[in-house]
Amino acid sequence: ADLEIPTSSSRVFRYFKEESVENYAREFGWQLIDDNVKKDLFIKMIRDMDMSYSYKPVLIKAIFENIDSHGRVKLSDIVNYFRNYYNNRREKGLIVENPRSLYCGYLQRLFAEQDKETILRRPNIRRFVLQYNVPCEQHKKAWLIDFNAFMKAIAPKKYPIQEGIPKVRRIENALEEYNASHKQKATIDDVKACLKSGNVFYYSYRDRIIVNYEEIEIELRKLIRLKQV
Repeated sequence: ADLEIPTSSSRVFRYFKEESVENYAREFGWQLIDDNVKKDLFIKMIRDMDMSYSYKPVLIKAIFENIDSHGRVKLSDIVNYFRNYYNNRREKGLIVENPRSLYCGYLQRLFAEQDKETILRRPNIRRFVLQYNVPCEQHKKAWLIDFNAFMKAIAPKKYPIQEGIPKVRRIENALEEYNASHKQKATIDDVKACLKSGNVFYYSYRDRIIVNYEEIEIELRKLIRLKQV
């Protein structure tokens, strides 16, 4: 660094001259981001980035929908867009969130307009935890925060409990997944027989059959037990 400024006993801010940055970029093969390449790099990130667990795509849409002529967006407009976007998906029967998402089941609470303490307005989590007496353990490199207490402090209002998203599989993949986790193996004929039980959701599309894996797993267990008697 060309200049180092200590800000505490464990933190130092490092500053670099422009020519130093250019030298490091040439040495390590970095691409410097400036106005000439910013747009192209942004579009490439959108195309290449795995955002299965990210809200960035929705945020980008919200910004484009509400941006003014000076490139500014109101936070209230972003909040409204998020709430309306996911509520519309729920009303249409579409998957609302990835079930492994950190915020699965809490999205409505995080972006509820009436909650003045929403996480969008409280980016400093540690300060929030201390201010609202959320149980936590403070360590040198990390804080361990009680997740349920934290979520309750962010949005204390009661919201409808959302059901989990079912595991939907093609019939061939359901059979493969079942046999991989059970000693007694099933056949494709067993799976098709279970579809006739009336207890399994399935949908036929052209030459494909889509099934609810949790339901087909239960019926397969029943069928295989009967075959062993």
